[in-house]
Amino acid sequence: MTNSIVLQHATPRRNLASIFCTGLQPSLARGKKKVVWLHAVGKSRWAVQHVARRHHVPTSRVAVLKVRLSRAMLRRNRRGVWCCPSLIVPGRIVGINGLKLFAA
Repeated sequence: MTNSIVLQHATPRRNLASIFCTGLQPSLARGKKKVVWLHAVGKSRWAVQHVARRHHVPTSRVAVLKVRLSRAMLRRNRRGVWCCPSLIVPGRIVGINGLKLFAA
């Protein structure tokens, strides 16, 4: 994939089974914009705390997914924070909590 970028997505752990079955769906977003929010590695601490507050879970119950996407799929919101208005299929997820995932 040319011009690909690896970003991260923070989510409550309870959502992982659904994400690995159907992907990251913008239609399930809880904010004003129906997009999937992604962040740079340097924003991980902020993202985990933000998700914990927004979804009322402790920070220990937040998972961070690594996602490889084409740059054309993304829109930059602010420094280190991106959004994707389209579905991100499970095959684009390359890691979780610092561990690499290998396709079977």
